[in-house]
Amino acid sequence: MTASSSTSSLLTKWTQPTTMLSTILAMYVGYRAVLHLNTLRHQRALEPSPMDPLLKNNIQFVSVNGKKLRVVHVPHALGSKVPLVVFIHGVGGQLEQFEKQIIALSANILAVDMCGYGGSDVPESYGHYTTEAYVEDVVVLLQRYKSDDTVLICHSYGCAIGTLLYDRMQQSIKGIVMIGPKALVTLHEQQSKARLAKTPDWAVDLARKVDRIGGIHSRSVSRLVHSSASDDLRRRQLRWNKASKTLVLKRLMAGVHYPTQQDFCKIQCPLLLLAGEDDRVCPPVNAEQIFKWRQGLSSLSSGAPFIIPRAGHQTMLEKWELVNPIISAFFIKECGLSTIDQAWQLTLESQKENKWSLKNLEKWQNTPIISSSIGRGEGKFRAMKVLRQTDQLHSPSAFLAQHPEVGFIIDISLDAPPYRTTDFDATSITYIKLPTVSKVPPSKDDVKRFIAHCRACWAEKPGMDIAVHCHYG
Repeated sequence: MTASSSTSSLLTKWTQPTTMLSTILAMYVGYRAVLHLNTLRHQRALEPSPMDPLLKNNIQFVSVNGKKLRVVHVPHALGSKVPLVVFIHGVGGQLEQFEKQIIALSANILAVDMCGYGGSDVPESYGHYTTEAYVEDVVVLLQRYKSDDTVLICHSYGCAIGTLLYDRMQQSIKGIVMIGPKALVTLHEQQSKARLAKTPDWAVDLARKVDRIGGIHSRSVSRLVHSSASDDLRRRQLRWNKASKTLVLKRLMAGVHYPTQQDFCKIQCPLLLLAGEDDRVCPPVNAEQIFKWRQGLSSLSSGAPFIIPRAGHQTMLEKWELVNPIISAFFIKECGLSTIDQAWQLTLESQKENKWSLKNLEKWQNTPIISSSIGRGEGKFRAMKVLRQTDQLHSPSAFLAQHPEVGFIIDISLDAPPYRTTDFDATSITYIKLPTVSKVPPSKDDVKRFIAHCRACWAEKPGMDIAVHCHYG
């Protein structure tokens, strides 16, 4: 063997494992790159859908039964004179699905991302996902955002929650709108539910990914919207579908409880039934069946269902220009809630916003929102800075969401405060005005009056805290 052939042989032996190692390394880098891209896609899917500013600027996160729920609370300038409209979405939904109705209705608004969806927490315990648990969550919210005139707008599985909620709060619920309700559970659906419970999460995830092949024109999207739906709506639907978690789906289906004929017939308030003509998830026959069940009972108020043409399951988004006038007319004519009529509202003298401005805004911003508890016993005092209507962190709506322990706000300033006190009408917080003059020590009578009011507060709501603010806080 020559020297050159010997060297060539050695190089071949040395380069073979090097080439193999390079190939393996390249495959690993490619694999990691694919994983990274998939992670980025998943993260983008979990990002909130683009929101209307009205919704975006009124988001709060409220602690309810051991978890935080994302809500949109929009108080109306007329306070308790107008009703509270509560929006309840269904499986895989988010509060943004009611965007067109939230913007259109001139009322107090409360929309919620149910546990496991949208911006709300995703606990692992099955107990958070039963129908009864969802009902209880809304009950707690309505105890905080109280109204003697509450109406519900429910979609799909949200109609089941609304039906069972009525049995708990029928004195304050004056009307219910059901969009795409479920009344008939087929044998196939029962079998699918049983199979889902036995199927591993990874297999369900894989099946859902296959279902989304085709993007905005996939079966996953087309199942929920009409064939004529815009690409923009399809993109939003695809995003919602991706954001919906298998963990939540399996736990929810394990604890789902659809209302019976008897449950639907317990509803004594006016009921509006709406369904998309081409809804493949909850076909119109479901709304028609609810109407038939109730038709024979003369004491019940519900007209024949409105079947919306060229609409799928997302009726309120696909055909909002038809749905909104129907809902508004129902509230005014059937529920007797004439104050929701914008024409009526315009007859009232609009309340001008207080143009009060802080002399030292920076000082106000640097002041803590509220102090720790002052005093002993169950009910305590809290010193707070004055609320501002337009402040993101310290408006009436934000305060309601963040401080369930406060039952009363006592305003000791002389002038009108820089926020709408009507925002506290029929909520868990009572606003009280006890004016004093700045830099003038209160008289003994002023002190006695303050103490008497505080005692009356604790007699009314034992254990609740009393927050007190002056002109600046």
